[in-house]
Amino acid sequence: MRVEGQSETFFEGPILTEAHDVASATGNTEEHPCNGTNNKAHTTPGPTPTVAGADAMSIIGETFSGQWYPGYDDFLITRWGPEAEGEDAWHLVVNNVFTSIGGCQYELVAGDEVLWVFKEAGTEAMLALLPAADAYTSGPRPLTATATLNEPFEVEALEYPDNAEDKPPAVPERAGSSALEGAEIVPVRTSAKGFEVLESGDLATTGAAGKASITFTTSGWHRIRALSVSHGKESAIRSNRLDVCVPAKGFSGCGPLEPEDDVRGASRTAEELEREEEAKQAEEAKYAEEVKLYEAEVQREEEEEEEQKARIGSPGKSEVLSFKAKAAEVPPVEGAPLRGWGQLANSGSGRGAACVDDRLEGARLGWCWLRDQGHGHERHLGAARAAAGPRIRSADHVHGHAGAQLDDRDRQGARAV
Repeated sequence: MRVEGQSETFFEGPILTEAHDVASATGNTEEHPCNGTNNKAHTTPGPTPTVAGADAMSIIGETFSGQWYPGYDDFLITRWGPEAEGEDAWHLVVNNVFTSIGGCQYELVAGDEVLWVFKEAGTEAMLALLPAADAYTSGPRPLTATATLNEPFEVEALEYPDNAEDKPPAVPERAGSSALEGAEIVPVRTSAKGFEVLESGDLATTGAAGKASITFTTSGWHRIRALSVSHGKESAIRSNRLDVCVPAKGFSGCGPLEPEDDVRGASRTAEELEREEEAKQAEEAKYAEEVKLYEAEVQREEEEEEEQKARIGSPGKSEVLSFKAKAAEVPPVEGAPLRGWGQLANSGSGRGAACVDDRLEGARLGWCWLRDQGHGHERHLGAARAAAGPRIRSADHVHGHAGAQLDDRDRQGARAV
């Protein structure tokens, strides 16, 4: 997380953040959701660049201001820390790309790099500073590196063009950048307020391959950054900070990490936690009520369906499924189809079945059909044979209707139904 002012860096370093409501310190100070679901950008809540920025300001004792636009369900940021917009304005960059949606709509994942930068409306390249030995390709940029006392330490400077707003890549990456010749590598100090201030004098200047060597003559932590300067003015968005450990002779390290290189998180007041818990419970109650209404609707539909089935299958109202089979004047085949004619029906459920001589359809084999009157469709079951064939189970029990003429062999064939 980085917040770059016009001449100072207000915040830089890893931050632990989560989705929560935020409020502008000035103007409309009402809290608003800022969790990625704004303007229906995402279906589930998550941390966002605006929330991360607000948490960063809270860590260093600063605030932010923004104008809330209900139509966009998002803030237009007008101030981070001490710097308010004027001719310049605040812009959002994620993984080296200017976002096309607002800071409450974009949802972050672990490892994303967020930059709020105070810049002019015109295009300015974005710089990156890396230890050359890391051969960086993708992922979060290295926060630290180690150099040897009184020996050259090589760094490289990259520039990313400020083309247009777009969808950022899933992770920060080297792709899209180019080596920057003429970048100045300068020292950085941290003020009492915690802001990073550029010190005068450059340590090195990058060559055609975007690389430069620095020789540190004192041990300890050294903070550096890359700049692009034209006519005495920064002509690009300054790079990230790189903290270089230069161990003293006989030592392998420089002691604890600088505080800004460690993960920081904003503390939550009891009042804020209570409000968030109340909002969470209200959302859970709303969801529970929606589930209750849905289940009631499903139950009502099921009851209506059962009532409809009862009306269709009640005595005197059901339509008896009748099938007539005329004996085929051919020798029986493997159990023979039904001979004579008969009616087979199940008047209780609206379902019936019969085996008939398919001679009626121009063939010589017996076939079975199962008809479901309740659903108005007919399923073909295949050839009915005494020796083999599909059987209608108890749910589709076939009743012999009055008038059926079946001999013993026909009954044996009929069990295949």
